[in-house]
Amino acid sequence: MSTPTVFDFAQLKLGNGAEPEVFTLVCGIETTGINEAATTSERQLRDCAAPATPPTRKLRVTGSTWDVTASGLANVDQIALLKAALGKHKNWQIIPLDLTDPDVAAGIPLGTFEGQGVLTARNIGSVADGFATLELTIAGEGELTWDPE
Repeated sequence: MSTPTVFDFAQLKLGNGAEPEVFTLVCGIETTGINEAATTSERQLRDCAAPATPPTRKLRVTGSTWDVTASGLANVDQIALLKAALGKHKNWQIIPLDLTDPDVAAGIPLGTFEGQGVLTARNIGSVADGFATLELTIAGEGELTWDPE
């Protein structure tokens, strides 16, 4: 039997731009989404031998994009860090973790996504008798790399 290797959680980390770069965990993030997409242009082309038949779509790949959305609890200790990152080109890491081994409290890293992106939105919400929430949107720039180590 073969089963997939899955992860239970993903950490989001923000680089400081130093050499060597140091990444700070964005603590409180509970949900992370990565969206990679191919951008295309399309046109309809007719069959030269059968011009009466409807044309079919032909796609040209014009580029690629990636974006990250993250949400969780608003951590007051990181408000200044994230405010300073808003609208800036920064390096980001997303690290999927396996949390199934109770002897490894930090989880087992399964690899690292890394890329430069711009934090385009930082939304903080609060409700009476509840916990303040945080939502982040990062627009990727260039390639999002994957290192399985």
